[in-house]
Amino acid sequence: MIAKVLSASLYGIDALPVEVQAQPMPELKQISIVGLGDGVIKESRDRLKCAINNSGLGYLEEKLLVCLSPVSLPKYGSGFDLAMALSILASVGKISEECLAGRLFLGELSLSGEIRPIHGIVAAAALAKKLGSLELVVPVECVEEARLVADCKVSGVSCLNECVLYLRGEYNPPLPKTSDCTAKVHSKQQPTFADVVGQHGARRALSIAAAGNHNMLMVGPPGAGKSMLAQRLPSILPDLTTDELIEVIKVYHALKAMAPCAVGAGHDLTLDCHNRPFRSPHHTTSYAGLIGGGSLPVPGEISLAHKGVLFLDEIPEFRRDVIETLRTPMETRQVVISRARMRLAYPADFLLIAAMNPCPCGHNGNANKSCSCSPQAISRYQQRLSGPFLDRIDLRIWVPPLSITEFAKNKSEDTTEQMKIAVSNARLRQRERFCSSLEHNANMGTSEIKRFCRLTDSSRKLLEQYAHKQGFSARSYTRILRVARTIADLGGGEEILDQHVAEALSYRA
Repeated sequence: MIAKVLSASLYGIDALPVEVQAQPMPELKQISIVGLGDGVIKESRDRLKCAINNSGLGYLEEKLLVCLSPVSLPKYGSGFDLAMALSILASVGKISEECLAGRLFLGELSLSGEIRPIHGIVAAAALAKKLGSLELVVPVECVEEARLVADCKVSGVSCLNECVLYLRGEYNPPLPKTSDCTAKVHSKQQPTFADVVGQHGARRALSIAAAGNHNMLMVGPPGAGKSMLAQRLPSILPDLTTDELIEVIKVYHALKAMAPCAVGAGHDLTLDCHNRPFRSPHHTTSYAGLIGGGSLPVPGEISLAHKGVLFLDEIPEFRRDVIETLRTPMETRQVVISRARMRLAYPADFLLIAAMNPCPCGHNGNANKSCSCSPQAISRYQQRLSGPFLDRIDLRIWVPPLSITEFAKNKSEDTTEQMKIAVSNARLRQRERFCSSLEHNANMGTSEIKRFCRLTDSSRKLLEQYAHKQGFSARSYTRILRVARTIADLGGGEEILDQHVAEALSYRA
């Protein structure tokens, strides 16, 4: 008898259906598993036998063939354990195949038969809903996470014996304590602008960047507060929506499932934290670490910053080829990784904030301290960022140093709440304007710019004169229009006026 059980395999950030088939074959020496499984799946052979025997379901002596179909799809991880155990039990008559229909099973088995949590539950829940509202049977710890996907029927079981009793109709899994797993308080307090003294120009530029999702470069001497300002940017961004939270979790789970050793405890994304991601990779980060890659392609830092902030401190210290790889994802909002037998697309809708010193010593332009660098050294340092890369930076600001006297006299001003309200209102205007076709002004194409970036005669003349004088490219011209549109949105205006264009031009220095 061939028993069939439905499970799922992660492919990128999405899940694909996998049919687990099992059939007794006495001529085999042991349980054999086929279907392009990785080492974890191959090693599950003895673990499954031990889990079934220790669950009180009878001693398993049969020799079986287990097939993971489609066999041409690479599969990895321990999430198939539960489905393989159930297919084995059904093939030897321990449970009926009818009770397995209409359900999708995921879970890792221990030697005692306990069902342990795995990664990729949200993607599997979306797949179960897509395949016709199948019931998703997962470890108890994963039920709340799966219920992020609306209208997905989920049941949680804690051990193999409990799962078998449930399938036989002899046990009802308890319902989750809460019906809305997104209605939790934030578990991590974000740093706010209450700690920042002065820097009103930088605060204004950060509000514009947050409102329109515009990339930004901060230049200033050491100790001016560039890193401090960037770290507080997430505090003025709107909280993640449920759909955005699902996307972010799917990216993190793709990394954890395909490269579990690559993610430490500090990278965990918990369900009770709606804060947007903030990623700050070190300048020694490799190409694969920033963009993603590997023999089994995993998401990189730009994908882990999806719907959040990617902060590159001391950006000239990054390798030139690594920085240049950001150019395409900054435009397309995704990264495509191709291998001989695999092609994966990971989302990368991030807000880039970069910081650098004006010169190697850091004091060029500093009124409080003289620069010791030669003109040639300054030129070589600044030319580490190519023109095409800088052309994709919408906002470029100077962050001046604060003297000890200014720092002692000035009191910090917490404008976080006001900035967050202004940013949220500006983003709301953008959503209403674009009718869900786009999310931010930074994503506008040529047709949207012609339609929504309405200039007055004087503001158009101002922009054209300055663009001709500076020799702007077409990309620079359209990016200035996008920034001006965001500045107008922050002010609540529909037309782009002279002051909006003038401020947008000031950020192209």
